[in-house]
Amino acid sequence: YVAHGAEQIFLYFDGSADHLDLRLPPHAELISCDDAFWSSDGRTGRPSEIVPTQRLIFTEAYRRVQSDWLLACDADELVYGDGMIESLQTIPDHVEYVRVPPVEAVWSPGHDLNTPFSSPIFRAPTRRYFGKLVSSLLYGDKAKVFPRGIISHHMGKSFFRRGVIEAGIGPHFPLDKTADDGVWWSDVVRGPRVRVFHYDAISMARWKVKLAGRIDGSRRSKMTLPWQEAMLKMYVAYSQEGREEELFRDLYVLSGTQQRFLKTFGLLVEKPF
Repeated sequence: YVAHGAEQIFLYFDGSADHLDLRLPPHAELISCDDAFWSSDGRTGRPSEIVPTQRLIFTEAYRRVQSDWLLACDADELVYGDGMIESLQTIPDHVEYVRVPPVEAVWSPGHDLNTPFSSPIFRAPTRRYFGKLVSSLLYGDKAKVFPRGIISHHMGKSFFRRGVIEAGIGPHFPLDKTADDGVWWSDVVRGPRVRVFHYDAISMARWKVKLAGRIDGSRRSKMTLPWQEAMLKMYVAYSQEGREEELFRDLYVLSGTQQRFLKTFGLLVEKPF
């Protein structure tokens, strides 16, 4: 983001950041979301779940930002595209926020699965009505965890214009909007595409920790959607037999045939950075 030309960066760390040794540029601010943070400035304590936490954090950053736009995203996501900052200046004044579509990190057979952020390719979500068909063709009996051709969210992230959104902002769009609202980047910007490169699985090792944490309750992510519950049940069944790697490969490692299918329909993206 520094290389792209970001004027301000707010880096919110969930917990105390005293142990971190980060070399941040002068215009980046690290905020420790520890007990002191959650008990100050009128806050009433740390929310018990992650989404309410994101809403509070993103809204606070939005009210503090001095730049024309704020991008709100998570640490496992990189919003990337050539000319991204310059293109923001061309967006019509009436557009309050612009949405960026996601792609999800996956691997090819033979690639190292345990180096964080090493996946070389990304798959894109399908259109709403083709998700089940594509997922059934590609993933067989595991299609139920691919509602739109990917495992993670398909709602993307947003750039929010400063000073025009009163309701506050959430992980994907303003708090008074829904997933069906808003304009997408390609609707208002001509030029190179911008995408959210989402590492839903940062690595196989990190994926195991994440799923195990969701099962034992140590992670605050609430998994209540049908495909999320199906994923947890599937992981429990495989982990009881020591087959977590087999499940990971079925979900995140694409065969040559799967890659060719996705590429034919414009649903496979090579890592551009």
